[in-house]
Amino acid sequence: MDSKNKLYLIILLLISTAMLSQNQTNRRWLIVVAERDDPAYQKQIESITADKSSAIERRIGIMHWTSKGATPVFNYPKTKHNPLAYLKDQISFQKSFEVILVGLDGTIKLRRNEPVSPKSLFKRIDSMPMRQAEMQRKNNR
Repeated sequence: MDSKNKLYLIILLLISTAMLSQNQTNRRWLIVVAERDDPAYQKQIESITADKSSAIERRIGIMHWTSKGATPVFNYPKTKHNPLAYLKDQISFQKSFEVILVGLDGTIKLRRNEPVSPKSLFKRIDSMPMRQAEMQRKNNR
């Protein structure tokens, strides 16, 4: 590979890394798309926040989204910007209720049109490679 091609490859890697890091967060986000008075919304929020320590251990933050914008609900970082703004084009507000799980890498890991039980959510998160690594590091202490 000549030096010109190496330079192009390095530039491409830097751009790719920058784009990926823009979508990474320090939370796994549970986005609940619903009207605030929707019983499914209330059920989803209450079920996850009932076990706050398990949610915090898994670095879950909860955001409520409506057609008017996003509102932090639980475990939101102290920041002035919406860390999930890049997802606005991927979320439809036409459904009456939707739950979306966003992983640490910034990609959507789960979408459901009904509330997700904490047990099911925690099991899904615990099966993810980044969570497996977190648990391994915790066990090695």
